[in-house]
Amino acid sequence: METVWCKVVAQHGMTVRYEVFSDGGDYGLRIVCGGDVVEIPALTTEKESLLALADAMARGFVTPVTARDVAEDWLLR
Repeated sequence: METVWCKVVAQHGMTVRYEVFSDGGDYGLRIVCGGDVVEIPALTTEKESLLALADAMARGFVTPVTARDVAEDWLLR
């Protein structure tokens, strides 16, 4: 597994780290905030599309608690 994109955002006294990782030909997301971590592997094979989602999540300050819901909605687009 290799991290291909990372962004760290601090707001409201919290710091959230957003990562896109590659595992073979698939790309997934990892979002970390303190002790909370969500990892969503194999979301897509389209790197650029997932980079756009990850950047939008960072701009919207999505936390690990809601990240899976946001990713599911994105898959249904």
